[in-house]
Amino acid sequence: MSPSSSPTRTRFSPAAITLALLIALNLLNYIDRYILPGEVTLIQREFHWTDQQMGWLTTALFAVYMIVAPLTGWLGDHFRRKPLIIGGAILWSLATLGTAWVHDYWSMFVRHALVGVGEATFGIFAPAVLADFYPERDRNRILSIFYLAIPLGAALGYLAGGDLGSLWGWRAPFFICAVPGLAVAAPSAGSARNPSVAATTT
Repeated sequence: MSPSSSPTRTRFSPAAITLALLIALNLLNYIDRYILPGEVTLIQREFHWTDQQMGWLTTALFAVYMIVAPLTGWLGDHFRRKPLIIGGAILWSLATLGTAWVHDYWSMFVRHALVGVGEATFGIFAPAVLADFYPERDRNRILSIFYLAIPLGAALGYLAGGDLGSLWGWRAPFFICAVPGLAVAAPSAGSARNPSVAATTT
């Protein structure tokens, strides 16, 4: 092996690629979650839904999240995590994309509940996958970087909902922000396999 190939291998190690993909998915996860709160006024203007009805949409997301999370934890103990993460990302991205064609309250309600299913799947497994890739001494730093995507994604979701919605209508941000989630999930399917658990003792 030539010396020139060594830096490339280090720079694009399986752990670094996995971290980058999971950060991207986590960022898009919170963008998709917070588009709706940024567009409440625009949606109410079209459908004349009450504040209580809008509040129930977010309640549905978190209620489903809490119900599904224990089940996804069990699945993670019995099945490979990577397909479950990818499946969760695809599910919440498709649910977000589907919002562009919502025309009644219960369609919106079911759509937002499905986002909770996808997010519960991703939120449970992603930190565990990172723990598999990084030794214990590095995990606090890696997880801190990973979780920075939460406030950043929430802020970008509000901005996308409010600004893009005002420019192109409230449906446009859901469509625009769902596509990157599907695009990132696709290369994730070909990313490195989980390393040996021996990494935990490194």
